[in-house]
Amino acid sequence: MLGTAAEMLKKARSELAPDPKANPLVRLVADGRASLETLAALAPEQHRVIPADRGAFLHLAQRATEEPTAAGFFAMPAEGEEPAAERLGAFTEACEVDAERRQAYEPLPGCQAYSAYISWLALNAAPTGAVLAVTANFATWGT
Repeated sequence: MLGTAAEMLKKARSELAPDPKANPLVRLVADGRASLETLAALAPEQHRVIPADRGAFLHLAQRATEEPTAAGFFAMPAEGEEPAAERLGAFTEACEVDAERRQAYEPLPGCQAYSAYISWLALNAAPTGAVLAVTANFATWGT
């Protein structure tokens, strides 16, 4: 028996929770010790991630026609990508990344893995299953 939705979500969150020390970049950024070059690599990655995630969430919302609550759930992060996209230009400029450097940048597979997964969900997963996967991820990412 699968249990209630709340039980399933709690289980998914606990199984997916990362080691808080697993990503040293988060600590460097939080402490103000990340180098400009490191942040400059993040900017072009985000130029790919933000529109990809927005498109995937919009696609999930469109696919969830029989599940209006799920459709609304996916519309929310799609809308959340808009302010991120609006602020990305200022971040990119502050990191001294010009258009030529941004276009020449070769994305790192690990940085694009989440977007690839969300895109896969958008194309293949049942919307209700995708809700669980995305909710567990947001709970972890938000921490």
